[in-house]
Parts: sequence; C-alpha cells; structure tokens
Amino acid sequence: MAESNRSIVERFEKAFAANDIAGIQDACHPDLVDHNPLPDQKPGLSGFKETVAFYKSVFPDSQVETIRRSPTVRSSSRDGRSQ
Repeated sequence: MAESNRSIVERFEKAFAANDIAGIQDACHPDLVDHNPLPDQKPGLSGFKETVAFYKSVFPDSQVETIRRSPTVRSSSRDGRSQ
C-alpha cells in the first residue's frame, strides 16, 4: 500500500523542523517543481533543498505547520439565509 499524503507531509514537517535535508529529500518527489522559487534558485529538488537550507540558516527556529480543516456543513433556511 502506498504511503498516505498525510504521512508524507508529516515526515516533511519533522525533517524541516530538524533541518534534516536528507529527510526532506526523502519526503519529496525527485521531480519536484517549486512553483514559487527564489530568484536564481536552481530548478528541481536540488534547488528546493538549497532554499530550505538557506531559510533554516536565516530563521533557525522556523517551523512548518499544516492547517488541517474539517469540512463545514451549512444548512439554509427557506429564505436562503445560512443558519
């Protein structure tokens, strides 16, 4: 069975918090595409790892937190107003 997305994200969060670049590499796909790269950042996983290392050197206490939301159920009254 494939690893769940949630467990992959949790592994990434732990690796990021520990500044474990090898753990970040393990949690990321080898063909990673960073859609928000720094100027002059190398493409792919190698550039992403360098960026993470840079962030962690500048902000050593930084953490990654994933906000988990549960679905919201709303009902409407007859006149269309939410309750």
